[in-house]
Amino acid sequence: MENRDKKDAKLHGMAIVALRAFIKAEEIESGGKKRRENFRYEIHPESGTARIIDTTTGDPIEKYTRLITDWARSGRDIRRAFIALRDAKMKMERHYRSSDSDAPQIRFTLNAITGEAFLTKDRVRLMAMLSKDGKKIVALLSNDGSCVESVLSKEDRAWVEEALAKESVSQEKSWLRVARTIEDWAKVGKAVEEPYWVSLNAAKEYGSPDGIRDNTEMMIALGIIRGPRKGGEKADE
Repeated sequence: MENRDKKDAKLHGMAIVALRAFIKAEEIESGGKKRRENFRYEIHPESGTARIIDTTTGDPIEKYTRLITDWARSGRDIRRAFIALRDAKMKMERHYRSSDSDAPQIRFTLNAITGEAFLTKDRVRLMAMLSKDGKKIVALLSNDGSCVESVLSKEDRAWVEEALAKESVSQEKSWLRVARTIEDWAKVGKAVEEPYWVSLNAAKEYGSPDGIRDNTEMMIALGIIRGPRKGGEKADE
């Protein structure tokens, strides 16, 4: 029974991630005319459904009445995409903090309705170049194909340099893989997340307070786990 409750709680948690993201996307789609206060979500465990309500009319939005399992499936990818986007954003910010240049404004956007996800530098959209296996962002490129900020591993460097030496990156040839969608970023997010769990569990096993602290702090920053709640509750794993 306890395992079933935990499974249901996790399912509902993933569904809520998606519901909130779609509410935010509705706000974006309306050009900011509708605020998030104009929407709310409802979860109905007895029917296995969840929906978004337009609070201005009190009516459910038909296209957003779905099975909880369907919402959870979307929520899983959205959560992982957020992890990947935060990771890339933090790496860029660290790079500029360590350089002499003025730090640009780095932001990311995830639109659950269109399925788009991307980073911007000073409001200019960047292309996120994927590794061959689609699990890593190996370079962030401006629209003209120049390398804005690399997050390269040694094994990817030669491949990326070869790719960048080809015709204009902006033409997006077949050899170029770019993360454009939530699904693309979700694959990256999964690869970002997994090593943190391995490292955290190892730190716990070997009784390393510093390892536990450092991993926990990064996992909170990336949105892998939630930070302590009010009243001193432990981080949600």
